[in-house]
Amino acid sequence: MSKKNIPYPLFDNMDCLMGPLSAWHDRYLATLGEKVPQEYRLGVRFLLSYQGSLDTFTSYRREIERLCQWVWVYKKQTLHTIGRDDIAEYLRFVQDPPQHWVGHKHAQRFLVGEDGERVPSPDWRPFLQRKNKSAESSEEKAPMQQASLRAVIASVSTFYTYLLQEGYVEKNPVILLRQKSQIIQKRQQTRITRKLTRNQW
Repeated sequence: MSKKNIPYPLFDNMDCLMGPLSAWHDRYLATLGEKVPQEYRLGVRFLLSYQGSLDTFTSYRREIERLCQWVWVYKKQTLHTIGRDDIAEYLRFVQDPPQHWVGHKHAQRFLVGEDGERVPSPDWRPFLQRKNKSAESSEEKAPMQQASLRAVIASVSTFYTYLLQEGYVEKNPVILLRQKSQIIQKRQQTRITRKLTRNQW
């Protein structure tokens, strides 16, 4: 799949992740690379470790989905080969993803086909961005909030810590990232100084 193509969803809902892969899903993962099916299973096990909290599961699924899409589909690499420079590139990517990776309305990840098999929804995209109502142009996107970017970093770091504990990777590239303080810009509050004019005095 080229960078210009729309990626298919990877991780289904919790109940489906606990069952066997559909024939479509199995075939698709195999097209992404030799090690991708193994890394996918690691991702599933990581996500299912949070099945006690639906909100936490959903949050991690969103972030791990985006990371894996970027690594497997966009970069055509594996989680095992990603280093700190790649993570820095990824953090820039999530702040300005390609337009064909962005949806503007919620869509289900998978649908049930005529044969009962779960198939990808054509309307799903890895990123969901609402139009910025205050923007001068209708095409302008609302920028990612700093809190959201910190959540991305925390989620990816937690996932790589899991992969490290499983013995799949030798290091957590997020921990090695030295530019986090540069990527996450602290918002400086602008002080408004009000002065009386000469006439007001």
